Amino acid sequence: MSFDFNASMSPDPGQPKTRRRGGVLLPTIIVLGLIVISFVIFTGFYTDWLWFGSVDKSEVFTTTLLTRVGLFLGFGLVMGISVALVLFWAYRTRPTFRGLTPEQASLERYRISIEPARRLVTIIASIVVGVLGGLSAAGEWTTFLMWRNATSFGITDPQFGLDLSFYTFTLPFIRFLLGFAFTLLLILLLAAVVVQYLYGGLRLQPKGDRASAAAQVQLSLLIALLLLVKAASYWFDRYSLATKSESLVTGFTGLKYTDVNAVLPSLTILTFVAALVALLFIVNIFRRHWLLPALGVGLMLVTSIVIGTVYPLIIQQFTVRPSELVKEQPYIERNINATRDAYDIADAEIKDYPGSVSLPSKKVLEDNVGTLSNIRLLDPALVSPTYNQLQQIRGYYSFNDRLDIDRYNLGGEDRGSVVAVREINLAGIPDGQRNWTNDKAVYTHGYGFVSAYDNTALSNGQPDFFESDIPTTGELKIDQPRVYFGELSPFYSIVGAPKGSTPVELDYPDDASPTGQKTNTYDGTGGVAMGSLFNRLVFATKFQDANILLSDLVNGDSRILWDRNPAARVEKVAPFLTVDQDPYPVVVEGRIKWIVDAYTTSNDYPYSSRVSLADATSDSSTSRNLPPGLQPQDQLNYMRNSVKAVVDAYDGTVTLYQWDKSDPVLQTWMKAFPDIVTPLDKMSPSLLEHVRYPQDIFKVQRTILSRYHVTDAATFYNGTDVWIVPFDPTLNPAQVFQPPYYLTLQMPGDSKPEFSLTTAFAPQRRQTLAAFMQVNSDPGENYGQMQVLQLPSNTTIPGPQQVQNNFESDPTVSSQLSLLRRGGSEVELGNLLSLPFNDGLLYVEPVYIRATTDGYPLLRKVLVGYGSNVALEDTLDVALAKVFNIGAIPTAEPDPGTNQDPDADPGTNPAPEPSASAQPETPATADPAADLARALSAADAAFKAGQDALRVQDFTAYDRAQKNLEAALARALEAQARIEAGSAA
Repeated sequence: MSFDFNASMSPDPGQPKTRRRGGVLLPTIIVLGLIVISFVIFTGFYTDWLWFGSVDKSEVFTTTLLTRVGLFLGFGLVMGISVALVLFWAYRTRPTFRGLTPEQASLERYRISIEPARRLVTIIASIVVGVLGGLSAAGEWTTFLMWRNATSFGITDPQFGLDLSFYTFTLPFIRFLLGFAFTLLLILLLAAVVVQYLYGGLRLQPKGDRASAAAQVQLSLLIALLLLVKAASYWFDRYSLATKSESLVTGFTGLKYTDVNAVLPSLTILTFVAALVALLFIVNIFRRHWLLPALGVGLMLVTSIVIGTVYPLIIQQFTVRPSELVKEQPYIERNINATRDAYDIADAEIKDYPGSVSLPSKKVLEDNVGTLSNIRLLDPALVSPTYNQLQQIRGYYSFNDRLDIDRYNLGGEDRGSVVAVREINLAGIPDGQRNWTNDKAVYTHGYGFVSAYDNTALSNGQPDFFESDIPTTGELKIDQPRVYFGELSPFYSIVGAPKGSTPVELDYPDDASPTGQKTNTYDGTGGVAMGSLFNRLVFATKFQDANILLSDLVNGDSRILWDRNPAARVEKVAPFLTVDQDPYPVVVEGRIKWIVDAYTTSNDYPYSSRVSLADATSDSSTSRNLPPGLQPQDQLNYMRNSVKAVVDAYDGTVTLYQWDKSDPVLQTWMKAFPDIVTPLDKMSPSLLEHVRYPQDIFKVQRTILSRYHVTDAATFYNGTDVWIVPFDPTLNPAQVFQPPYYLTLQMPGDSKPEFSLTTAFAPQRRQTLAAFMQVNSDPGENYGQMQVLQLPSNTTIPGPQQVQNNFESDPTVSSQLSLLRRGGSEVELGNLLSLPFNDGLLYVEPVYIRATTDGYPLLRKVLVGYGSNVALEDTLDVALAKVFNIGAIPTAEPDPGTNQDPDADPGTNPAPEPSASAQPETPATADPAADLARALSAADAAFKAGQDALRVQDFTAYDRAQKNLEAALARALEAQARIEAGSAA
């Protein structure tokens, strides 16, 4: 047979030329498509590698990638090769037929049609199954690394005597291996059955045996292996009982009486039954008779039903249920102890607190001046619009919707502060100025740090800033005020330029500059250099933006910044950590930095009850600007604040400090990534001063403590002392939990105030007060010390919602609030703070007034409640004096000239003499809402002065007070008229 090459290549005159071109074009398109897809995938890995290099954490990228690739290849090859071998084995051992039965005759057509593509189908099926198996294994890289680097807890579980590391690190990987093996063997068994049936090894209507000898061998071996894996699963299921959750009582985890006395023996028996049946199938390889294996399978099914299901139900129904508490008590105690250990609340100090309300003596006031003088009046959830109005400077700057709480040592004294970073906000750029150059290369960063005292305000209600303005001025010395990495930073920016070139990055507006603005050229080390043509092509592909290739602003010294959110950077650098939802900025050594708390968690701590992290951390304060992937969603039953992460706002450097040296979970990850966590002693003292107890773990701990403050098994079982977190009473309707509050307060028995994180508890199904919880947030030997003040259960003590109701229903307070809410102003209630004071609870709530049209909240009043006494006054001191029925609140340095008896009953003190002087006329301002508030406050003061004058029969003072009242009401009416006129306009 000859072959004419030229003839074969000659075009068929009957075929149109376009058809031949189409035949060449299609493969070309496919090849080009594969090249493009491969390049896109490459850019993802390559840019990630560059990003990790920019933060000096390449080890995280390489270790994670190599682990995933190793697992993908190892498990993928095992699964793919296994499928190929089973398919090949089944085909090679197919029987031959001299005469075809009707069944085989019908299958012969399929065999003939499949035969030309049989090898290709085998290869494709093996590759597909192998890829799926490899991807499944690669997703378990954290499980593998935890098993590979397991660290002992030094604690053994009470049932099996194994170290807890077996449950948290080893058992999850064993479960994965068993699940993988079981799935693999099921696939192999299915593949063998299909091929054996197709080629006659298995027959439904045979004249002789239903299975050929080769098919019996293959299937018996696969089923035997499957049963051995099942036997191993039964065995390790025994240990999984220690982390199993059921509803004996809400959230109970671990073995119970029935588990120990029925389920555990049943699993042991089923282990040996499964192994025995597997042995019968191995025997069937040689004996080749299905009767005994079939009987074994039936025996196994009956055993699993009777012993594995029915027997535990009988024990539960007839042994446990009649005396459940007695039977379950030791297991409830295990659950209580393990849960308190897992959430680090075992050392919480629970004290009985009287909750009585008596008017304080002067000595009590002086002893508690640390609390009274540090009450926070500035609500970080409300004053962001105020910061924006007063400190935004330009529309392209902005502050976060919720500000942060910190403290600074000013003048030798720690002062609480509400802090914020002035970040760039591209949405604030006028539409006519929105273009690629401005969005990516000009408006690249924020500028400045703003902070105000948290316990004071100016007379006009504005925050009392001690760090503000552009350029930054104030008490803090900030050498580098630029913020290239923040919570509101753009998706990506291109910064940097050659030396001597004209700066284009906007710093801030400056009237003294010829251009009307100050500009800057980034000279930091943050981001990734992208000067080369290849890097520009890579980043243009990654961000799907051709301007990166075409723009003249991209040069040899350019750097590209992305993944700029501080929490996102920490999560990317340490993917094994869970980050707190509230990063907060600090000024340290002249630079702005972000502190991000991070947690190690586990869902496999024996006997510890589980909690939903998303549910536990959800309250009225959780509307943070976190990327969607960082919102908490996982179930967990172990949590530690093991890492304090610090992100530099200028260069994006991420430093992880080992906060909890005793955490075995963190130690395990430090073995896997040896060089990414820095010892705590490397943290500078100035940075350490700003560390605080984080909110998310505190929210989880308060959720757990609402039940697990009870350590008596009987009380826990009966559920007679369950607490709840109260709803936030300042919201309407109040259907979300009240958040914890950072406060500087002096706990009962302490000699000085401490920076603390606090919360209140209410009894279940009631809105009275059950307890008050505080944790020390000042770094030092007392950091993390938790105190719970438990109030008597047989008394009715108002909780936050009842106190809020008392405020709103008080005739005097209600009338004043109604007046303030009229016309063009709105009243916004700040956070309702609970503070332990004089064996009772003191409640303080700032009241803000906002003009309806383009207004911003200003602190105008303060609500105070103590027992049944409530007051709404202009200042906190006046409100406290009224509810305590005293003349004045003592300061930190008591007046030595006072003659008041410190032990005298305040109720016996003579009434203060009314003022004999008339009030000065207050000039009107441009803010009618503020004028209305001041006028109403003056009217209230004049009315009270008149009543005091009548009590002492000083009619001259009463006349002056009436004149003051008349003048104040006139000013109020005038201000109201201005508001209504403005609304009509």
